[in-house]
Amino acid sequence: TWQKTENLNGVSQGVRALLESSNGTIYAGTGNNGDIFVKTTNSTGGIGWSNTGNLIHSGLDVSYVYSLLESSNGTIYAGTASGVFVKETNSTGGIGWSRTGPIGLSDVNSLLESSNGTIYAGGSQGAGIFVKETNSTGGIGWSNTGGTVEGNVVSLLESSNGTIYAGTNGVSGTASGIFVKETNSTGGI
Repeated sequence: TWQKTENLNGVSQGVRALLESSNGTIYAGTGNNGDIFVKTTNSTGGIGWSNTGNLIHSGLDVSYVYSLLESSNGTIYAGTASGVFVKETNSTGGIGWSRTGPIGLSDVNSLLESSNGTIYAGGSQGAGIFVKETNSTGGIGWSNTGGTVEGNVVSLLESSNGTIYAGTNGVSGTASGIFVKETNSTGGI
């Protein structure tokens, strides 16, 4: 049987993404002003949810959190209606979120870390698939992998042989489909 945990206060647009991190923390990304909650447990074992921060306070229209990812180095990423955000923890243990920079699209519906550590972000409205880059000062940027991926990239998968697949749903007359990443002789995408 299924039992509902405590309601998420003020969430009217539902939970869009769930993640359990390597340390056991459970995150819930919502369609409510970009709220991301963490699971809490009270002294009697009851489950509750604590809001880690409202991404709309970043000055951007972050109405939805569509995807959550923990990378192999423990960094938590949130794919949102305004790009990709990264979790930050302050000196007192408080959680905040910062935008990793514009990536040329609005919605990031899916996130994937491949076995070689590359992080992919699936865009919307035919914008394509982006790859995370880190500059010499540690800043994060995103570059388009090129090629034509139609519609919204709603899922990304790496198969056991390292092939990357993108599942899409159609928008504005484009058909839904599955796209496969191809690499050139120099390893470019």
